[in-house]
Amino acid sequence: AQPLVVHFIGDVVSHLDNLFADRVPQPAADDDDAASTSKKTAAKGEDGAAAVPLETESDDDDDDGSADGSVDDLEDIAGIDAGAEGGRGELLYPRLRQSLTKQGYRLIGSHSGVKLCRWTKAMLRGRGGCYKHTFYNISSYQCMEMTPSLACANKCVFCWRHHTNPVGKEFTWQVDSPEFLVEGAIAAHQGMLKPMKGVPGVTPDKLAEAMNVKHCALSLVGEPIMYPRINEFVELLHAKHISTFMVTNAQFPDRIAALSPVTQHYLSLDAPTKEELKAIDRPLFDDFWERTIASIKALRAKTQRTVFRLTLVEGYNMTGLEDYCRLIELGAPDFIEVKGVTYCGNSDASPITMRHVPFHHEVVKFCDALAKALERRRDERAAREAAAPAAKPAKVRGVIGGDDVPGQHTAAASSAAQEAGLPPCDAPLASTRNSNGYGIACEHEHSCCVLLADHRFRRGGAWHTWIDYARFFELFESGRRDFDALEYSAPTPGWAVFRSDERGFDPAQTRHYRKKRAVPGGGC
Repeated sequence: AQPLVVHFIGDVVSHLDNLFADRVPQPAADDDDAASTSKKTAAKGEDGAAAVPLETESDDDDDDGSADGSVDDLEDIAGIDAGAEGGRGELLYPRLRQSLTKQGYRLIGSHSGVKLCRWTKAMLRGRGGCYKHTFYNISSYQCMEMTPSLACANKCVFCWRHHTNPVGKEFTWQVDSPEFLVEGAIAAHQGMLKPMKGVPGVTPDKLAEAMNVKHCALSLVGEPIMYPRINEFVELLHAKHISTFMVTNAQFPDRIAALSPVTQHYLSLDAPTKEELKAIDRPLFDDFWERTIASIKALRAKTQRTVFRLTLVEGYNMTGLEDYCRLIELGAPDFIEVKGVTYCGNSDASPITMRHVPFHHEVVKFCDALAKALERRRDERAAREAAAPAAKPAKVRGVIGGDDVPGQHTAAASSAAQEAGLPPCDAPLASTRNSNGYGIACEHEHSCCVLLADHRFRRGGAWHTWIDYARFFELFESGRRDFDALEYSAPTPGWAVFRSDERGFDPAQTRHYRKKRAVPGGGC
């Protein structure tokens, strides 16, 4: 018991020091991030045991896994209120600054951060792009990964950042201006790119292009939508013609509803039932399930591109297809991204090991079963409606330009809600989105990721999952806020389509492999 008491007192003292001391200067980050090496990984066999030595790509890993495994829960630290009257405290207290800086983050102001993604460096060297390049046409080497809020309301078991960020139910800290964050993030990102000069494969022209940020993945760590001035932040990015990929954890439905249009809005759907979601996300809110359902409805009301993201963890959330179907029918997202969990090393804060990581073929099998289950439920629903007394069809947005077409989504959403024991969908949602069923459109085999797309995005016999970014900015700058996802879609190239020979690897890039020896027991 004594070590726990000492640790607890140490945390209290650390927070008190941050609350009442003068602002601590931000430590300089190490520019030598480009020299980071790929961590050793092990693949499990069909029976879950470690496999024989394998070949993996040298730039496949999403993070370096360096962390101390600690997590600071502001709900548990002796009732300290970092946002108490008399002055808001900084989210980035000294110990957290030190930990995140050691991991390679560039910290911005008092609550934000940016980090150079492995795929940014890989594509800059001509060694392949990330799944967003394959699925949505981003230039990985021109993508900035950042967050305006390092805090989160969940403690997910698979958190690839090892729970080093604080958690809380609301943003109670000092608030930095969006102008400061945007400029600071771009400057920090460019600073981390400079050491890439002279790295094999990096040409002067390519490095100059990389300095021109074109995309912002708001998914680094924490919950970006918690930042109180998120709309101003997003619109500043758009003013610079930087696309926005917003990832949210389905715990702040009001913030989702109030969010300005973004290029693509993700909702992490980590489990299909209340019990499983509690086990895998470990949320702070007591009403987390109700918040999840409300967030799904809020996302469904959006007209721009929406995505459900499923992170598959063996033994946690790879069953219950019918339950997943109910939530998908309730939200009718444009796309469903399904990715195998990333193993980032051992951590006291997470039970995840290599045995929880599915193979790519297992992710594909899950996606195929999910698409078929959605198709079957759609056919069964249509048969029931055909046998029922005739009723006037609902009007839903379904084609470019906003023309209304008959659809079945109202019935699908209401049926899904009733099956899940939820109240029927709100009436206004019936006029915003229709699902035409889903098919497997793309895969990014080298990061174990698969994309299901609504059949609305299959036109003329070809998938249109790519984004026309110039068209998106035209629509945004027109003043319209109801423009439709199809209005800025673009054809998906053959190499990015599911079951192509390239398996989602851009043939303009060069794939590199290195020999790695598996570690007995499935560890890294």
